[in-house]
Amino acid sequence: MKHWVAVLLILVISAGCDLNNRAPLDEETYMQIRTELEIVYMIHSYTGDTERTAEILQYLKDYYNFTLEEFMASYRFYERQLPEEIARYERMIMAMNEERLRIDDVARDVVTDVELELPEDRKNLRHHRAIGEEEEEILD
Repeated sequence: MKHWVAVLLILVISAGCDLNNRAPLDEETYMQIRTELEIVYMIHSYTGDTERTAEILQYLKDYYNFTLEEFMASYRFYERQLPEEIARYERMIMAMNEERLRIDDVARDVVTDVELELPEDRKNLRHHRAIGEEEEEILD
C-alpha cells in the first residue's frame, strides 16, 4: 500500500512539473509580445475600450501566431530565470520608452503640420507673440 501511495505521489508531483526545458516561444518573440501586451494594457487603462482592446489582442495573436497557452507556458518558463527576467524587464522598459519617443515625434510632426495650415493672420499672430516673448526676455 505504501508503494502505491509513493508512486501516486511521484506521479502527482511529476505532473505538476514542466518536463519541457524549452519555452514554446523563443525569447525574442516572447519579449516582443510581452512589450506589446504591456502597451495594450496601458492604452486600455486609459481608454477602457474593451472591444477595441479585444481586437488588438486578436491582431497580436494572429500577427505573432501564438496561443494563450503558449504565451503562458513561455511566461512561466522565463519567469523562473530571475536574473534573465530582470534583464528582460529592463529591455522591455527601454523598448516602451523608445516607442513613447517615437509617438511623441509623430505627435510633434502632426502638430507642426497643423500649425503650417493655420490661416495667414493666425500665423502672423503667433509670430508676433514669439517676437514679443523674445523681446521680454532681452529686457529682463
